[in-house]
Amino acid sequence: GTKSKPYNLFDTALKNAKDGDTIYILEPMAFLNAADNSPYIIDKAVTIKGDGNLFLIRSAGIVLEADVTFEDVVLNFGNRYHDAIFANGHTLTLKNVSCENGARQVDIFGGGLYMNGKNVAQSGCKAQIIMTGGGENFGNIYAGAMNGVYSGNVTISLTNLKAASNMVVYASGANETYVNLDDF
Repeated sequence: GTKSKPYNLFDTALKNAKDGDTIYILEPMAFLNAADNSPYIIDKAVTIKGDGNLFLIRSAGIVLEADVTFEDVVLNFGNRYHDAIFANGHTLTLKNVSCENGARQVDIFGGGLYMNGKNVAQSGCKAQIIMTGGGENFGNIYAGAMNGVYSGNVTISLTNLKAASNMVVYASGANETYVNLDDF
């Protein structure tokens, strides 16, 4: 796809992207649909630019298998099961990124997401969480993983955030509470 002939689906754009490419959200709103309650795995080093547009994510979280940058995007996680971004030992850069007002707060993890005792994606060994500008309506930042152990190094850099009053940074991971997936 190109700016003049873009792909219709984010998933198609990511599948056709190469490391180092930029995926643009050109419309006022883009969707990342989900067939089930699985997380979406981004396995390429890409930049996702939104020009202030909304990116509605219906998957059960996003897990990185490569370094990823979100820039000038408003996030909305429509699935309350794992409404988080998992750097998973890679670099997650958020430049002027916020979460939609009134939507779920999105948590960020330096480690990965463990389900049934296993990490759902290939983990890196040095997580970096870099947030510059934005920051509105984000949840907490956890250096560790969810439901498992992350033993790599983690660097968290927060600069010029506009409104992060609800955000708490934890030097640990978290275990999730039970969610009845049949009773949302």
